Amino acid sequence: MRLQVEERGGEIQLNLTGNSFQIQADTVHLSNVLFNLLDNSLKYAKEAPQIKLNLEDQAKSVCITVSDNGIGIPEAYQKKVFDRFFRVPTAGDRHDVKGYGLGLSYVADIVKQHGGQVKLWSNETAGSTFQITLPKAHE
Repeated sequence: MRLQVEERGGEIQLNLTGNSFQIQADTVHLSNVLFNLLDNSLKYAKEAPQIKLNLEDQAKSVCITVSDNGIGIPEAYQKKVFDRFFRVPTAGDRHDVKGYGLGLSYVADIVKQHGGQVKLWSNETAGSTFQITLPKAHE
């Protein structure tokens, strides 16, 4: 994703807090979750994408946060974005970004299947932040 972001004049910033990030997870599905969030950050950026990926070691969990400077999600639709086939309506119901409304539903399903939670904070003019919390692997 870094190359695609840099082609648009943006950057991805990775921040690590702590040093114990071991979880028990399906590598393919968790990679797809991260790809989906990063891809959305790229697709919905109006200007040079600025994406922050934070990984935080917490007592019993690992917290992954993806923040961007995209177009944001209106408050009225923030709870619905995790519903299958839901897409935030646009003027004339015309979508400039192609998709089927499955990506964030998939993210929520996979995170839930791994015993985690996903949260969203968004501002229509200042981008979105998705936070995934997953339980640590038993040591």
